[in-house]
Amino acid sequence: VGYQGVFDLRIVTQVWLFAAGAGVALLVLGGTYAIAWRMPVEALAPAVDDPRLSRVIHIIAAVAMILLAIIFGSVAAGQWDLILQYLNAKPFGTTDPQFGKDLGFYVFELEALQFMKGWATGLAIMAMLTTAATYGVRLMMHRGNARSTLAVRIHIALTIAVVMGLFVWSYWLARFELALNPGGFVFGATFTDDNIRSPVQIVKMVAGVLVILGVLSWPFHERLRFPLTSIALLILVSIVGGAILPAAIQRFTVEPNELQRETPYIERNIAATRSAFALDQIQEREFAADDFVDEGDLSLNPEALLNVRLWDHRPLNDTLNTIQTIRPLYVYPDVDVDRYKVGGVEHQVFLAARELSQANLQPTQQGWVNRRLQFTHGFGVVMTPVDEVSPAGEPVFWVSNIPPEVIEETSSGPIDLEIVEPRIYYGEVTDAYVIANSETEEFDYPLSGEESDGEADQATTRYSGDGGIELGGFFRRLAFAWSFGDANILISGSVDGDSRILFRRLIQERVNELAPFLQLDADPYIVVGEDGRLYWIQDAYTVTDRYPYSQPHGVGYNYVRNSVKAVIDAYHGTVDLYIVDDDDPIIQVWDDIFPELFKPAEQFPGDLQQHWRYPQDYFQIQADQYLTYHIESARGLFNREDLWAIPQELLRQQEIAVEPYYVTLRLPDQEEPEFLLILPFTPRNRLNSIAWMAGRSDGENYGKLFAFRFPANKNVDGPKQIENRIDQDVAVSRQFTLLGQQGSEVIRGNLLFIPVGDSYVYVEPIYLQAETGRFPQLKGVIVVNGDTIAFEDTFVNAVDVALGRRAAQGLSFLGDVPGQETPVEPAAAAEPEQQEQEAEPAAPIELSDDAAELADQAQAAFEEALQKQREGDWAGYGAAIERLGQILERLSAAAE
Repeated sequence: VGYQGVFDLRIVTQVWLFAAGAGVALLVLGGTYAIAWRMPVEALAPAVDDPRLSRVIHIIAAVAMILLAIIFGSVAAGQWDLILQYLNAKPFGTTDPQFGKDLGFYVFELEALQFMKGWATGLAIMAMLTTAATYGVRLMMHRGNARSTLAVRIHIALTIAVVMGLFVWSYWLARFELALNPGGFVFGATFTDDNIRSPVQIVKMVAGVLVILGVLSWPFHERLRFPLTSIALLILVSIVGGAILPAAIQRFTVEPNELQRETPYIERNIAATRSAFALDQIQEREFAADDFVDEGDLSLNPEALLNVRLWDHRPLNDTLNTIQTIRPLYVYPDVDVDRYKVGGVEHQVFLAARELSQANLQPTQQGWVNRRLQFTHGFGVVMTPVDEVSPAGEPVFWVSNIPPEVIEETSSGPIDLEIVEPRIYYGEVTDAYVIANSETEEFDYPLSGEESDGEADQATTRYSGDGGIELGGFFRRLAFAWSFGDANILISGSVDGDSRILFRRLIQERVNELAPFLQLDADPYIVVGEDGRLYWIQDAYTVTDRYPYSQPHGVGYNYVRNSVKAVIDAYHGTVDLYIVDDDDPIIQVWDDIFPELFKPAEQFPGDLQQHWRYPQDYFQIQADQYLTYHIESARGLFNREDLWAIPQELLRQQEIAVEPYYVTLRLPDQEEPEFLLILPFTPRNRLNSIAWMAGRSDGENYGKLFAFRFPANKNVDGPKQIENRIDQDVAVSRQFTLLGQQGSEVIRGNLLFIPVGDSYVYVEPIYLQAETGRFPQLKGVIVVNGDTIAFEDTFVNAVDVALGRRAAQGLSFLGDVPGQETPVEPAAAAEPEQQEQEAEPAAPIELSDDAAELADQAQAAFEEALQKQREGDWAGYGAAIERLGQILERLSAAAE
């Protein structure tokens, strides 16, 4: 991937650690064995004098020691990253309140010291066992008739004392581990840890020193009372001080006065957690949450209801995989939200990469040549605005088809976009290696009838990028064949030395290979650069689980920063890592270790920087922690009296947690609309909303967080309450029933909370999908404004009804889904008289009084309803059913 120095440093470090670890282990084990074998003993009978037996013993001992040395060396080499962090440790600039250590000691040094202690203790124990075993063998060779000399006893005592000294070191380190204790009311040291467990570790150190003194004195007086007494004391202190006393203090001192006892430690936990997850950087504001959006609110915030996302990424992904894959071998793994300038104004869009999935090749296409040489890459992207819909309820495409077609003029103005290199060799599903520049032309894209020359129905290409490695000569090809377990690389006549083998083509795999110490966001997204090339942007995080007193998130770590953004060229596969938060000490350490790996944020390409997004995973983690740690008082956290929750919404009749979603709107007290990631909150175990959080993505405001709290004396409906209100609305329920009874599935999209000035609306798109396919179409949009629930064919119409500009259409719109319209200005709204006229029901049909004629009319109406149903004309179907009902009522009256 172009960073040879990074791999060289890792390999050299691992080699040195292995050599050092194995060398030290071999030296210690071999040394103690040699001493024990050669140490004179007081023999009471002649030893067995058999050179062959001694040779066998030495060989067995040598093999065992070499194997142990390899194990110790491998263990040391496996901790290369830990050792490098220890050697390059940086201060956080904050000290822990318990021991006065900089937090960098806990993050970078303590774990390495624990590893060194554990490694050394293991080696010392093996040396002690080696010593004991060697003397045991020698005793057997004397048939049990030998006594230890002073030198032998000193040797044995020293090995035991070294082990005990390492235990004393472990007691010293254990004191600092209390700042990372997960077992208390909150994470970190608590009252019992501070007042009992920490002093007990000091007592254990003293007892351990007494054990060492007792063991070292034993060779001279040969009495075991002192060593055994000191060992018994250590065991007693460990049991009483490590288990009984802490439990007793916790039960009889802490629990009756827990808040009073634990308050200082809860305050430490609050401060540390808020700092570790950057919650202390959240700017908190009040949000009035007025009950109803009126024309005044909308005139002051006209951008609030522009760019409202009508497509849920899940139904849209299904739709794209139905109508824009072009060939079955293509797939859209994901759909991402971004923004591009259209007519000089940023417009929110969905963008998806059309990747080639070899799993979708037909069984007859699964040969080696097809999989490795011919079907090598995806092709292009599709782009659709989030707020536009075709008359058929399908997405409106600004970029589509193969080769990519970019429309010159959109409904919002001209789009300045050109795709020069649409080929995707590196992506989210490119998990197989391929060989480019072979004798076989690569499949590029299918040709239409007009483009085909009559002999071929597909265009071909040859890779001209910098990705991969040349196969080169025989031995390199042999190495690749061995590495991939594929002899065809070596024997195929279709490849030669100039062919390039492209592997590690998954973008996250490439970043992980370079920087395994980074956690990656689950959602990399593709961007079209100003140069017409396709790039992936991958957010990456520095994390640790060793930040003192910080409460861990459910994923396991208790500190996180979005310190790095990676850019991966979809054609060349080049990876560039940029530090976007240089205040983070963890990334500072890694930058010192690998200075050539990272670039400063100032070098990030400007055209790609316009597409920075507040990362969803990072935002979700911060939101999860904020549910509890918006509380800043120890009493409040202890009582758990103001805990929040992520609200629930409906998706395919299942309740799921609301996901953070991107919107374009103007924050309160801000002058310009911006691209935001937002999420509403509810109180724990309640349905009403209590606050919402927003992460900023644009320009110098990137990475800033806002939290808007609703008035404490006001009840604001939460998403689940809105879902319930929609379900209970008679008109909407009738529409859902009509849509769903014809063998189709009604899919409710993301329920979006959209702030509008000091008020808000809820928006929920409704899709219809046949049970036999995966082709959702947008059928209507629900807008909830105060007590008004509007379900209309378009977002514009729903907004008009929700604002009281026009009357609802009822069921009539279900037969057609018009395209997106330009929002109606307040001044252009219909007059009340016109609205009433439009809302008048159709005149009743003339019916006969003759029962036979009525029966014929009923049959005709029924057949018409069936015909309209088959045609998908739901408006005509509804009218026919209504007419059938009138006929049946007249027929019933005639029968009486």
